[in-house]
Amino acid sequence: MFMLKRVILSFVVLVLLVSACAPNIARLAQQGDVEKLIEALSYEKDAAVRADAAAALAELDDNNAIEPLTGALADPEPTVRAAAIAALAQLQGSAAAREIVPMLKDDDAGVRQRAAEALTGLGRGAVSRLVDALNTTNNAYQAELAAVLAAIGEEAVEPLVEALGESSANTREGAQAALVLLDAATVPALIEALADADENLLAELSAALAAIGPGAIDPLAQALAAEDEQTAATAAALLTDLGAPAVDALVAALAEPQALERASDCLAAIGEPAVPALVQALGDAERTAAADLVLLKIGEPAIEPLIAVLADETLGAAAGNTLTGMGVKAIGPLVSAIEADPEMVPYAVQPLANALRFSDKNTRKKAAEALIGIGEAAVPYILEGIRTGSRILLADELLLYANPALYGTRGSAEGKLVDGGLCNDVGSWKGMIVLCQRGDAWFYEKVQNVQEGGGAGVIIYNSADEGLVVSLGEDHDTDLVTVSLSLAEGRALLKDHAGDVLTVVSDPLHAEQTDTLVAIGTAGLPHLVAALEDQLLYAPVEDVLIEIGSAAVPGLLDTAAEGKELVRTRAVYCLGQIGDDSAVPDLIGLLTDNSLDVQIEAAYALGNLRSAEAVEPLSVMLTDISPDVRDAARSSLAQIGLPAVPALLAAYADPDVPGSLEIAASLRDIFYANQTAVINAAAKVCQGEALPDAPKFSRYEDGPHPFVILNFSNAKHSWTDSIPVDWLPYSPADLQAVVCLEKTDYVTVQVCRYVYVSGGGFAGNITRYRTQLKSELYAASSGALVSGTTLRGSLPGYCPNTTSSYTDIYGSTVDYSDLKTWLKGLGLDVEK
Repeated sequence: MFMLKRVILSFVVLVLLVSACAPNIARLAQQGDVEKLIEALSYEKDAAVRADAAAALAELDDNNAIEPLTGALADPEPTVRAAAIAALAQLQGSAAAREIVPMLKDDDAGVRQRAAEALTGLGRGAVSRLVDALNTTNNAYQAELAAVLAAIGEEAVEPLVEALGESSANTREGAQAALVLLDAATVPALIEALADADENLLAELSAALAAIGPGAIDPLAQALAAEDEQTAATAAALLTDLGAPAVDALVAALAEPQALERASDCLAAIGEPAVPALVQALGDAERTAAADLVLLKIGEPAIEPLIAVLADETLGAAAGNTLTGMGVKAIGPLVSAIEADPEMVPYAVQPLANALRFSDKNTRKKAAEALIGIGEAAVPYILEGIRTGSRILLADELLLYANPALYGTRGSAEGKLVDGGLCNDVGSWKGMIVLCQRGDAWFYEKVQNVQEGGGAGVIIYNSADEGLVVSLGEDHDTDLVTVSLSLAEGRALLKDHAGDVLTVVSDPLHAEQTDTLVAIGTAGLPHLVAALEDQLLYAPVEDVLIEIGSAAVPGLLDTAAEGKELVRTRAVYCLGQIGDDSAVPDLIGLLTDNSLDVQIEAAYALGNLRSAEAVEPLSVMLTDISPDVRDAARSSLAQIGLPAVPALLAAYADPDVPGSLEIAASLRDIFYANQTAVINAAAKVCQGEALPDAPKFSRYEDGPHPFVILNFSNAKHSWTDSIPVDWLPYSPADLQAVVCLEKTDYVTVQVCRYVYVSGGGFAGNITRYRTQLKSELYAASSGALVSGTTLRGSLPGYCPNTTSSYTDIYGSTVDYSDLKTWLKGLGLDVEK
């Protein structure tokens, strides 16, 4: 026990002795005893003393302490090394970086942390040493260096960007790691460096930006608008590689004109992940057009998302337009959408109908098949597609719908709107859209004048306040897009938009549009009939109704019976063109309609139908006070043909019926329409045959005796066209007589042998000739010769004594008047 107490006591005494011998760092610091504190750095017995001494030296700010403190960096105790690092940083500032930077690879984590803190505190002053140190193969050390540089922040960015161009791969790798840790803070400098970067640096900059990833997206999207091509192209490539995370920024960039093209290309390359944002962008007026184009490039992956928003009030119309542009690829999914949900019809049918206007024939064909399957619900949309085929735009915004010119060029033209007046003369209109008023010249001449004046397109407006359909004529050629407007529309356009740049569009009317309506048939009849009122639609709709044919007749008859005059008139026109006899009774009833236009169109329709039942009521119209009504009646009776001949002849003979010349023209038209049969029958008579069924001929009976005149080859002689209409046979059954003519002969009257050339010698023989023509009249029913004669022309003039040239002399030829004189002598007074 005694021994134990003795040992303990000895230990306590030893500790006290040691403590008594250790340097008192606090007192030394208070005394400012740098020398003693430096000695304390070597106090081996207690690391804490050494660490405290280092800290105290830092506070005394004596450069004599720098070297000892530098030596302390090699102290075996981490705490001492850490204290020395802090002291050197405090004493030397940035100069201490040279010694501190290597401490980042110290084995002790605490030392490394203290070195990192010290270097971070040094900021810009430590950066160059840190960057230089990046050229190491020690991955852990390089990571520490990068972390410190990142902690320093913006002051390190520029040197790090420069370091990306170093030849050392280690330096470049470390710099990139640091820049990545800096994240978005370093992106502007990286992007700025792109402009002047050589190929190697460009690769490093791109790799750094790519590694930063999402943090670089917004600055890269802004860089798409950079004037420097390398910067913009690199930004585009990086954003494309980033893919889906970059989509929102790219979609936002679609509103920037300078960035639009590159942003579009990026989104198209990203493809399907970009579709949802692009579909939503269709609802933004600033991005609609660009989003549409990108979605079209992406193609099929966009179809279902577009269909999904067709019913959306904001997005539906634009989505439908984009689906139209997809062409044949979208047709199947649209049909499937309708089949799955019939309520989709109002939304999904529109792009299908628009596809009928597509330039690709296969797309139009597939769309037509789909619309035919849908049936009646598709008709309004197809009609609207036809209706809007011609339009006038201002900055891509619709101003007016217009009528396309018949036989005009289809397409679009852009130019400044200028007033061309009547466009009767060529003006100076290079590159302009010329507004021409109707009047004076033909439409085609106006368009030609504009074309010769260098115009880009033509708008013709009416001289009356109603719609105008312009026809340039089937045989005319022009390169200019031409549309037409009403008077009010033309004046308003001139008043509000003269000098504005307009686009005139005239889409081609494809056969699939009208063929689809025909195939849907009577199910669409209500829509078709209603469309007859539309100035932009009635012409193609009339064609459709006519093509539908008899199935459309009941509906057209109902329309013709009541409603607006214009629609009724057009319905009657269609009935006449369809040619279904079941419409005849109703059409006859319309001949006395309250509307003059309906009466006239009904008359023409009955003529097209060649209805014998209509002859009597049409004959009554020949005495109407309206010249237009009388013209329609005469024209229709001529079309009806033979059944109308008695009525027309009676009217021709009646002095109280006006327009005898016009009636005669109608009768002659009927004769011409049937003359082949009449001439063939007459030829048999000239060849000696009888026509037993022909009426008996007697020249002693009063009244006209229908006959024709044939030439020596038994063909119709031109004199037949001079026979009065009441003496013409309109069928073989009317033929009473035939005049058969031989070939004209030239009979020598005298040969003059003593004619001299003026002032010269003998001219030669000159012969005087007289013409003669053998003519025979035959009765058609018996084939018997009634009478024959030789018709002779007048005697030729006398031979001259002298002549300036050698010329035979002929008497007058036999003409139709000679024939009439002979017939009159036979009792057939053709003039009566």
